[in-house]
Amino acid sequence: MTLPGEGAVRINRAVWPLAGGSFDVLDLNIPAGGMPAVVIGNIKDMDAAALARSIDIDGLEANGKLSGSVPIRFTDKGPVIDDARIWSLNGGVLKFHSKVALESLKQSGEMAELLAKALSDFRFNDLQISMDGPLSGDITAKARIKGANPALYDGKRIELNVTLQGALRDLMQSASVIDDLPETIRDRVRGPSGKP
Repeated sequence: MTLPGEGAVRINRAVWPLAGGSFDVLDLNIPAGGMPAVVIGNIKDMDAAALARSIDIDGLEANGKLSGSVPIRFTDKGPVIDDARIWSLNGGVLKFHSKVALESLKQSGEMAELLAKALSDFRFNDLQISMDGPLSGDITAKARIKGANPALYDGKRIELNVTLQGALRDLMQSASVIDDLPETIRDRVRGPSGKP
């Protein structure tokens, strides 16, 4: 950490644990009495299994390693995620076995039922996630996952494209993973009361 003058503080590197990996911020300049305009956090070697356990969704299992870049812009209305990108390093497995959710998917039509079958044991070799939106409002998350379920269509490769909106903030707030976030970001997500 250095004090470059004019009441500013420069942090060369800050690291927080995050789901078995880390959330790193490099060369952070904090102006006096305020927040920087943008903070870019780098996710390194995040464990998909630890992440799945921390978000506590019934029936969700995963393995693999994830990395990414999360630009967070601070505005008068609060922090905003601008085109965050998270990707898999060497592939992995995604399994979803929630009976309630799978029944709901099956009742939503043929394509939803196919998605439920694929997610019962999806071996991915490429996973890409993008996120945009204010932490205090609706966030749009898009995932593109390429791989196969060995028991579906003789293991033929497929690509899943999923878009979530709004629920991501609630998911983050209910998860223990939020406690691993840097304190300034965590406090802004939770709000002044300390509650989501």
